[in-house]
Amino acid sequence: ATAAILGVTPSQGTVTTNGSVVRVNLGGLANAASATVAVQVRPFAVVNMTNSAVVAAALADPVPGDNSVLLTTTVL
Repeated sequence: ATAAILGVTPSQGTVTTNGSVVRVNLGGLANAASATVAVQVRPFAVVNMTNSAVVAAALADPVPGDNSVLLTTTVL
């Protein structure tokens, strides 16, 4: 592992972790609503950390192309 997860704070919902995998169930969101998740980590060295986020819903999404993101950050 390149970092330790210190905390995960969602604006709503529940959090589970398994190693470096964080799962957040945000529950229901109204149309056009938003929710946030803050993840605090402590890196063990200077590294490039890659984070991904994926959302899913029980109902069909008319714009599924915006349901995931991949971000790489250099941690000093």
